[in-house]
Amino acid sequence: DQTTSERTDYQCGAETNVAFYKITGGGHTWPDGNFNIGAVSLDFNASEKIWEFFSQYSHPVITSTKDLYDNSIDLTLAPNPFNDFIKISSEEVMIHNVKVYNSIGQLVYNKDQSSIPSIDINTSNFGKGLFLFLVETSEGFKTIKQAMKIK
Repeated sequence: DQTTSERTDYQCGAETNVAFYKITGGGHTWPDGNFNIGAVSLDFNASEKIWEFFSQYSHPVITSTKDLYDNSIDLTLAPNPFNDFIKISSEEVMIHNVKVYNSIGQLVYNKDQSSIPSIDINTSNFGKGLFLFLVETSEGFKTIKQAMKIK
């Protein structure tokens, strides 16, 4: 893939560690993402590393999908990455509830709907970073999707 990856670990106290990944020759993109700027490093699985990070913490929504009934629901989050707005839509299910969590597990958006096929979310007050979208359908099925805010 013509990139090189380097991991540096920092000890920041008795119980705090930080892992920094430096990708040389790569762009600002995500493997298997719909948005591609530059080369994608395939040296490691970035999604796996994110979940490895989250699994250290006990927040019940973002560390496990065990209690999510159906993670194969056809939902689209677009654009991804996003800036001030993101649209969640489905051609096969009706959306009943959307909860959005930031990368430290804080609930930043919660909206009950009256079973609609799509929703536009104003994200202008979200900070930059990775967000997890917990979507519940009118049938009670739940799924989780991730998206990145870049500005």
